[in-house]
Amino acid sequence: NGRARLDWFTLSAPARIVVDFKKQYSESTSRAVAPGIDWTTTEMGTGAGPVVVNMARVDLKDPSYEVRPAMAGDTILQRDRPSRIAQRVNAIVAVNGGFFATEGAPLGLVVIDKDLVRTPIYSRTSLGLTAEGKAHIGRLSTQGYLRLENGSKLPVAKLNGTRNGDPGVYLYTRWWDTVFPVSAVDYCLVVSGGKVVRGVAGMPVEVPADGYLAVGSGYMATVLAGIPAGSRLSVFFDTAATWASMRHALGGGPAAIQEPSPGD
Repeated sequence: NGRARLDWFTLSAPARIVVDFKKQYSESTSRAVAPGIDWTTTEMGTGAGPVVVNMARVDLKDPSYEVRPAMAGDTILQRDRPSRIAQRVNAIVAVNGGFFATEGAPLGLVVIDKDLVRTPIYSRTSLGLTAEGKAHIGRLSTQGYLRLENGSKLPVAKLNGTRNGDPGVYLYTRWWDTVFPVSAVDYCLVVSGGKVVRGVAGMPVEVPADGYLAVGSGYMATVLAGIPAGSRLSVFFDTAATWASMRHALGGGPAAIQEPSPGD
């Protein structure tokens, strides 16, 4: 049920010919896990060795089902098995989503119910899902800004991301953690309800449930320190209209599937 690729080479002591058969095959088994949801496991033999692929087929137009990202916990700095996450959110099927760091933080875009959890990195390929059940796959890059009362804006380096000592403005929401340790060389604005509550440096600070922390690192620490309490701030991200309509989104890696162009 497949093709075998033949490789041969010689060895000495004793002299001999080695013939290596690398069988290429593909076998799939499918089963229904719920009405309208099929789970397929495909075992493939390749020149690099065997590969197992699991796939869930779901009709996104069925209003009784929804495909959405789920985190391992209440913050991004957590890890758990997909089976346990599925139990917690009462999912019928679950698969590992994007890539993540050792501490659990997703490496790339995450949007849940239009709440931007983390911004994309390296313009990697992402999967977006609309409220109507339509899917979109493509590369996404976006730039965030912190808009001041006078209309000027400061570029946002990262949302809920590690700083690595680079200067800039970093935003942190409750998705990062409930408390953030502000270093003595950084300056943090606590923003609640769109208004600066206070400025903090050199101490842990609670992340407001209805706002975020704007942390200035390097020269941006001085810039944020000049913004007084009571000032109004807003955050916006430049994103293509196609992605702005997505209810959920999840970043991945290199593109394996590309949407056809009109006429293809």
